[in-house]
Amino acid sequence: MPTRKKGASLSVSEIYKKFQIPFVRNGLHEIVRDIIFFLNPEGRIIFITPVVEEITGWTPEECIGRSFAELIHEDDIENMEDRFLKVLNGETSSPAEVRIRKKNGGFMTGEILASPTRKNRHPKGILGILRDTTFRKENEEKLIASEQKQKMLRKELDNYNQHIIEAIENERLRISHEIHDVLGQYLTALKMDLNWLTDNLDNPHEVITRAGKMNNILDEITEKIRRISYNLRPPILDDFGLIAAMDWYIQDYEERTGIRCRFEHDDFIPDDNNKNLTFYRIMQEVLTNTLRHASAHNVKINLRNYDGSILMKISDDGVGIDQDKIKSSKSIGLIGIRERVRHMGGK
Repeated sequence: MPTRKKGASLSVSEIYKKFQIPFVRNGLHEIVRDIIFFLNPEGRIIFITPVVEEITGWTPEECIGRSFAELIHEDDIENMEDRFLKVLNGETSSPAEVRIRKKNGGFMTGEILASPTRKNRHPKGILGILRDTTFRKENEEKLIASEQKQKMLRKELDNYNQHIIEAIENERLRISHEIHDVLGQYLTALKMDLNWLTDNLDNPHEVITRAGKMNNILDEITEKIRRISYNLRPPILDDFGLIAAMDWYIQDYEERTGIRCRFEHDDFIPDDNNKNLTFYRIMQEVLTNTLRHASAHNVKINLRNYDGSILMKISDDGVGIDQDKIKSSKSIGLIGIRERVRHMGGK
């Protein structure tokens, strides 16, 4: 820390007498919360208001006599020296952002407005006003971060909404195909069998055999209708609750995929139908992703009740997923899960 130059410090009365600054004469420098300072032509501080200690930790005595550059972040020195030189040459200077070194080693962000002090129309130094903008800067950065987050969320929601529209259309298409291609074929076969029965009533043995085949077709139609109904919304969910519905789906999933599932749960009956449906749909989405992407052989599903809060955890022995994909706006299934959880106040 350099030694102050002897005689560098000026009293308030000397400042007013030398530079004829009205607010110094009126004592306004003691009220204003900005740091007011004077520099001599060499850039050394010859006066600074006491509020500097509150903002930076430096006392006025520690500042006076020092080069102002010593209190500036090294990356800002060149810009400030250039601005001060222009001020001394009579040029107008706009407010400039600068980082001021604090006594504790940290930095505050400030905004400096500088103008020349004159005597007999000749520049004698610089009058500077330093405003602490640290909080404003932090708030601006928080606002920018918040806006970026909101923009990302809007993009996610747009993608999710588009996904919902596509999912609805795909589901309609799937049901249409099942009704037309599968049920239609069965019904066509039944119609042909009925026509055959009408023409062969005099052959009881053949009629009985054909009637048995028709009964099998009716069983298959009943099973197809049941499956379509369950995929839309399983009645077991409303009739017997979440755990029974999950257990039914998991058993069916094992039969269809060959992936072994272990379902562990506490003995409780969740009574909120909307939340039950949310947990059920999340499980469906996760198990669908496991089938499509994980290359897993085993899945473990846990459903626990902690003082009224329900925790569901699903894990598998598959290849896993990258963190970037988890956060990606293109991971529609995961976005859907997060939206479902957020909608019911979970996390």
